[in-house]
Amino acid sequence: MIYRLFGLGNLIIYTSDKTTPIFRLNAIKDPEEKYKILRGLVELNRREKHVFEVD
Repeated sequence: MIYRLFGLGNLIIYTSDKTTPIFRLNAIKDPEEKYKILRGLVELNRREKHVFEVD
């Protein structure tokens, strides 16, 4: 809660990497914007490698 006063937050990234399945970024500035950037890069990489998510 104190993080929000300073515009900080946490990002938790779940990966398929067996050595680091959960990667935490704690107390980063503007976490929503970082999430959007990361999400865009993930989608770009998936398109380039022709990887599709199946629900």
